[in-house]
Amino acid sequence: MMTIKNKILAILLAMSFNAFAAAWAGSASEPENMKKIDGKPFYVVTTAEELAWFANQVNSGKTTINAVLGNDIVFGKNTSSRTTKAWTPIGKDSSSIFNGVLDGAGHTVYGIYLSGNKFNGVVGILGKDGIVRNLSLRKGDLSVSNYAGAFVGLNVGTVQKCINGDSLFFGSLSAGVVAGAIVGRNEGVIEFSVSEAIEDSVGNTAIYPLDYFGGIAGVNTGTIRYSKNSASFSFTRSNSARKRFFGGVAGVNSGKIENCENSTGKMGLWADSTIFGGIVGQNNSGAVIRNAINKASIYGGSGESNHVGGVVGNNYGSILNSIVVCDVIQGGTNLNNYGTIAYRNYSSGSVKNTYYDSGRIKNAREFGYRQSNGATVDVGGKVTTDMKKDQFAWILNTTNGTTTNSGVWSRNGEYPIFADESNRAIYKIVFNDDGVTSNRYNTNKGTVSFPEDPEPAEGYIFTGWYNSSDIRVKPTTVFSADQTVNAVYVDASNVFWTINFYNTDAKSTLLETKSYQHGSVVAYNGETPTKETTAQYTYSFKGWDAEITNAVEDFDYHAVYDSTVRSYKIYFNNFDGTLIENATFEYGKMPSCSKGPSREATAEWKYSHKGWKPALDYVAGEATYVATYDSSKVEYKVTFLNGTTVIDEQMIPYGGAAVAPTNVTRDGYKFVGWNTTFSKITENLTVKALFEELTTYIVKVVGLNGEKIDSVKVEENGTYILPTAPKKEGYTFDAYYNGEKKIGTAGNEVSVTENITITAKYTKNPESSSSGVLKSSSSSAPKSSSSKQSSSSVRSSSSSVKSSSSSAKTSIAMKNITPRFNVTVGFHSVQISGAKVGTSYALLDMQGRVLRRGRVESANFNIAVPNAGQYFVGIDNQIRSVNVK
Repeated sequence: MMTIKNKILAILLAMSFNAFAAAWAGSASEPENMKKIDGKPFYVVTTAEELAWFANQVNSGKTTINAVLGNDIVFGKNTSSRTTKAWTPIGKDSSSIFNGVLDGAGHTVYGIYLSGNKFNGVVGILGKDGIVRNLSLRKGDLSVSNYAGAFVGLNVGTVQKCINGDSLFFGSLSAGVVAGAIVGRNEGVIEFSVSEAIEDSVGNTAIYPLDYFGGIAGVNTGTIRYSKNSASFSFTRSNSARKRFFGGVAGVNSGKIENCENSTGKMGLWADSTIFGGIVGQNNSGAVIRNAINKASIYGGSGESNHVGGVVGNNYGSILNSIVVCDVIQGGTNLNNYGTIAYRNYSSGSVKNTYYDSGRIKNAREFGYRQSNGATVDVGGKVTTDMKKDQFAWILNTTNGTTTNSGVWSRNGEYPIFADESNRAIYKIVFNDDGVTSNRYNTNKGTVSFPEDPEPAEGYIFTGWYNSSDIRVKPTTVFSADQTVNAVYVDASNVFWTINFYNTDAKSTLLETKSYQHGSVVAYNGETPTKETTAQYTYSFKGWDAEITNAVEDFDYHAVYDSTVRSYKIYFNNFDGTLIENATFEYGKMPSCSKGPSREATAEWKYSHKGWKPALDYVAGEATYVATYDSSKVEYKVTFLNGTTVIDEQMIPYGGAAVAPTNVTRDGYKFVGWNTTFSKITENLTVKALFEELTTYIVKVVGLNGEKIDSVKVEENGTYILPTAPKKEGYTFDAYYNGEKKIGTAGNEVSVTENITITAKYTKNPESSSSGVLKSSSSSAPKSSSSKQSSSSVRSSSSSVKSSSSSAKTSIAMKNITPRFNVTVGFHSVQISGAKVGTSYALLDMQGRVLRRGRVESANFNIAVPNAGQYFVGIDNQIRSVNVK
C-alpha cells in the first residue's frame, strides 16, 4: 500500500513533470478530489490533464457536470510558454453543449492552445444553463475559426468575471469568421469581464482581418454589461471582396450593450471595406447601446469603403447616454469617412443624450453621413470642463433630465464613471426658497454643498431645509434620489426650542433639558458635570462642546473634559522579597528598574539577572515584579606542579574532578603520585607531583678469562636481557653464570636486584681423528633480545590481524535527507521559506487526500489549510509533516 509520504512524492513528481517540466501533450487524468459549492458537486481540477479529463467527460455526454480550479493551471513548460498540443473545447459541438459550471475560483490558466475547432475556446458551446466564471487566461494562443472566443466560442449561457490577459489571435480569411477576446458569438449574458491585451502570432497588436471581431464578443445578440476592453489593437491587410465589422466591445450588436467601456490605448484600421467603431462596428435595428464610454483613439484606414465612428461605424439601432472622451477620431489620409459619434446614422437609428469632448477631439463632427428621414438625434459636443462636472453625470443618468435617474453614472474628479460601491450615483437636489431655486449635485460620496441659510422676513425664523416627507436634510445627509428640498420659516413668537445638556459618558446621560423661547438666553443651571476616573485618566470639567448662545434652534450641548494621565507605583523586588527599587510611572508606559538586580554567589553557584516575574508590561495599575536569575556552577583553578614548574592548569566546576597530567618525570627520580586528591573540587587547588630517588645497579658481562662483553646500569627491579655470546675458537658456548649458578643463554631475562657480574662459559670441542680439532658452531647459539622482540611482534601482528578482521564488519547507517526548505506554522496556514522557485508543492491530510497543489512562484509563500490538525507538506522530492493549531 502506498504510504502518505510516498503519495506526496508521487504527486510532486507528477506535478513537476506534467505542469512545470514538460508542456501538456494531450493526456488526461481524473481529478482526485470533489467538493460541494451551493449544494452542487464539483470536480476539483489542479492540472491540465485533469481539465482535459473533464472536457472528455462533457464531450462524451455528461454535459451538466461541474468543475472548480484548485490552483493555477499551466499548459506550457512554465507560465511564460505555451503548449503546442491543440485543446479540444469543453462542449466541443452541438452534440455536447456544456450546461454545467466551470468556476476558475480566481485562478489563471496559462499557455493553452485553442485551435482547429469550429467552436473554439476553453468552452466550445455554452448552453443556456451553463456558466463560466471567475477565470483568467494568460499566454494563451487562440486561432480563429467559425466561432472563436478565449473563453467560449458560442455562448447561450452566462460568462461572469472573466479576464483575458493576452490570448493570441491568428488571422483567417474564410467567410463567416466570428471572434472575440472573451466570447466569439454571444447569445446569452457576458458581465463583469475584461480584455486586457490582444496580440497576433508575433506579439503585435495587429489582428488579421476577420469578418466579425470585438474586444468582448465578435457578434452580440444577447446582453453584454459591466464589461471593459482595455487592449489596444489594429486590423491589417486589404480585401474588399466583403465587409468586415470591428468594435471595442463587439463587431456587430443585435442585442444589448449596457454600462460597458472601451478603455485606454488606441485602435487602428489598415484594411478596406471595414465598419469600425469604438464600442460597436455596426449597431443593428432594434439593438441598444446604453451607458457606454469610449476612451480609445481611433485611426481609420485609407479605404473609401471604411466607416469609422467614435461609438459605432454604422448605426441602425439606439444609442443612449454615452460619451466619447479620447484624443483622435479620424478616417484615413485626406478622407472624411468618420464621425465622432457614428459615421452613418440611418433612418432607423436613434442617438440620444450622447456627447463627445469637443475641446479635446480635433476636427470633431457628430456624423460623417446621416439620413434625415426618421433618424432621432440628440447629440453634441461638450467642452472638457463641462464634461468633468457632477451635473454632466446627472445629465447622462436622466437622458438630459427627461427620464428617471438611472443611478448608473458617478464622477470622481474627471470624466463620468460608472457608479459602484465606492462612487455613488449623481443626483440633482433643488433647494427651493419660496420659488427661488438653486440646483445642486451630490458628490461621489452622496453629500451636497448646501447654499447659505436664507434671510427670513421680520418676525420669522428659518428652521432649515425639509424634503417632501418633512424630514430635515443637513450637509451630512447622503442623497439617493433626485429631489426638491424646501426652506421652512415659522413665526418667531410661537417658537420654543428644546435645549439639552448631556454628559460625556457611555450612556450620554442627560443632565438638564429646558424649553426656551426663540432668541432667549440659554444657561445651564445643573450640578457641575463629572466623569468617572478610569485606570488611565482622571477628568476635570472643562466646559461644553459648543459656545452657549441664545436659543435659535433645538440644540444639544455635551460636556467636555480635560484629562490627566494617572500614575502608579511599580515595585521591583529581589528573589528573596527584599525591595530593590520602587518608582512611579504613567499609565501606558513601560516600567524599568534603574538599579541592576544582583544575587550573591555561593561557593557552588554564581547568578546573572535573567528578567522579571511576571514579565514587564505596560503600566495599567500598581504592580510588583520579582527579579529572576540564571545560575551556573562556579569554576575553580586546579594547578599541577612538578617542583616549581606548572605542568597543567584546569578550570573545574564546583564538585567536578580534575584530570591528572601524564608522563610526569624528573631526572634521577621515580614518580610516585600526587600530594593531594582532586576528585571533588570545591576551591582553588594546587597539586604537587611526588618523587623518590631512583636506585640503579651495575650489570657486567665477561668472558671466561674476564674479558668485557657488556656493562650497563639497570634500575632496581629492572631486567636485563642476556646478549649473544662472542664466538671462541675451539669452544662451544655453554651458558651464562652468576658465580656457579647458571642463569640462562642469549635472550633470557635476568631480574636485577643488586650489582652483578655474569660470566660466559664454554666447553672445549673434542679433537677429530681425521681433521683435527672441531670448530665451534656458535651459530646455533640463541640470538639476542631482538629474537624475543621479533616473536612478540609476530604475536602483536596476529592480534592486529584479528582486530582488522573485526573492524571489517561494516555498519551501514541510513543518511537523513535534510529538507531544502523551512516550514513555520501560522493561524490556519503553513509558511514556507527557502523553497526552489519553479518546483511543485502539495499539501495532504493524514489520510493522503490532496488539499492544495501548485507551482512555487516565490521562495517564500503561504499555503492555507482548512482546519487545525496534522498535515504533510511536500516540495520537489522533500517532505515535512506539520501540526497546525
